Amino acid sequence: MTRLADEPEELPPDLDDYAEMDPRALALAGWSEVELYWEELSATALSLLGREDPAEHWQEAARVAAEIFAADDARRATSLANLALAEPARAAALLAEAQGVWAASSAWVAGLKLERRARSAIYHMRLMRRYPGGYDHWSRDRYLALHAEGGTALAARAAGGLVLAEPYRAWRDQRPYGFTDGRRLHDAVRLIAPDRIGNVPGEMPG
Repeated sequence: MTRLADEPEELPPDLDDYAEMDPRALALAGWSEVELYWEELSATALSLLGREDPAEHWQEAARVAAEIFAADDARRATSLANLALAEPARAAALLAEAQGVWAASSAWVAGLKLERRARSAIYHMRLMRRYPGGYDHWSRDRYLALHAEGGTALAARAAGGLVLAEPYRAWRDQRPYGFTDGRRLHDAVRLIAPDRIGNVPGEMPG
């Protein structure tokens, strides 16, 4: 991946891994290099919060999102919301647009491939025979809950009150393994930047 001109040399080790990504592995999984570039830009911006101004990363991510994501892709809303932090004069309009895109992204979420995980293939088959559709319902419920969480985060951003303790760490630690549709939704939700870094009310400091 190509770094921006003013990007710091020292990045979290997991962000440096992007340079070693095999484009063939991405293609086999149905991802593209530019899609991963959007993830890298947005994640790098989170890692810079409290240290450096991530505005250029958000602006570039918004440009990429507008070019490659479908109109109802929730990641477009993520970039619009983050762009509002980079361009405060347009913040109200950008956040309103982000909420509109998020509301329209229910169809995008419904079209995501479901995750089916079990300890082994045989165990998976037994579960599917015993509970027809059970895995699908579980995975779909997780997607819907995560999508609802993103909507709540955008509403908090619109009110100027989204506070997160460690947004970059939350994105990194909860990121699904591999290049899946679940990861696309995870990115849409966990890469929404907060208004400020701090302890969430009601939570103990980490």
